[in-house]
Amino acid sequence: MDYSIKQFRFRMHIDWIRFALILPTGQQIERTVHDVRTPGDLNNRIAALVKMHRPTEQPTPIGLELALDAEHEADDDKALAELAAVMFRMNTGDISKNQRIYRTRGTVTSVPSHERLVAKLLDGWQLGEANEWDDRYRHGYLKVSDDNNRHACRHRARLELRLQGQACPFSTLDELRAFDWTQLREWFRFRRLKDDVSDVERIAAQASTTIGKKRARPRANEGGKREFSQNTLADDDLRNRAYDALRSLNKRWHRAPRRTCDSDISTGIDREKVGSFAPEHRAVAGSVRITTHSEDDSLPNSPDNVPAPNTPDTTTGPLSGAQADRAHRRSGGQAERADGQPFTQQTIERLFDIHRDPVAFIERGSTNRDDAAFLDNLLDEINALSDDGDG
Repeated sequence: MDYSIKQFRFRMHIDWIRFALILPTGQQIERTVHDVRTPGDLNNRIAALVKMHRPTEQPTPIGLELALDAEHEADDDKALAELAAVMFRMNTGDISKNQRIYRTRGTVTSVPSHERLVAKLLDGWQLGEANEWDDRYRHGYLKVSDDNNRHACRHRARLELRLQGQACPFSTLDELRAFDWTQLREWFRFRRLKDDVSDVERIAAQASTTIGKKRARPRANEGGKREFSQNTLADDDLRNRAYDALRSLNKRWHRAPRRTCDSDISTGIDREKVGSFAPEHRAVAGSVRITTHSEDDSLPNSPDNVPAPNTPDTTTGPLSGAQADRAHRRSGGQAERADGQPFTQQTIERLFDIHRDPVAFIERGSTNRDDAAFLDNLLDEINALSDDGDG
């Protein structure tokens, strides 16, 4: 790679977790919650699921997707695209021979050589390994927007790992809350080409989709097998940065209070009756993050919402009048989002809509896609404002 790894800032986060629920009718459904940050945040989402669907048993985690993001200090898209290509091609995890690059779901081709791959990523193409419904799936791309192209974001190289079905590392809520995320470090190890490879070996390696994979290879002269290509060695720098990001995720996850255990969820299931979910309960920001659209999962513009420093861990209710007024007074009449950028006028107006009639706004969001998308990305903004005083 032509760029120093020191030029990138890495962050690991939970893109989504999927749950199975058994309804009172006996039907099993699946629901996905995005951007789960802490066990406390998880409890809020589970409470929303229980209130909405009245499952007869505790929701069961059946899959997750982790995302490793890297931002470049100079926001160099070419550097980001090259890193995205390296993280995908040189990852040691051998998930599947089914590797491809695609721009839309109907436009699929084989993975090209490194330079052409970087150009494709800059042009909006994405990398996939395995099928999206398989137990393990890997996805790489240059991320340039959030929420299905609705919001621009700081560009970043992204590598996603999906573990579901038999590969899901936990099967109960308590296992999920107590999970050590560093156990997944084997999926974020990388190789690099040796410095002394010949030009022919370099060209061949850059055209290979398996050059970094851990798989049995015959030894040329000594007999027996080797785990990795003899033209590569461990990329300690990239591996260490990815592991530091994974360890940081683990610290964020375990330093927050959990508040709720499985027995509390069971009590809630027994206490709630079908049809008792009043509209005012839906005015909880966490409840709108539930999606039933599997086709939205893992696309390059799926909800991301990387939290800003000191953002509270739990969801909050609608803004109070004082909070809404303070939002409008900030920065000479412009409120600030969680990332420090000013709200747009449209966002400010919507915040006041929520304050005036939260139930009506939530109900409108259930049928209006624009409002639903806005609600889905509002949690960080509300948390940032609510942290300012007035409770």
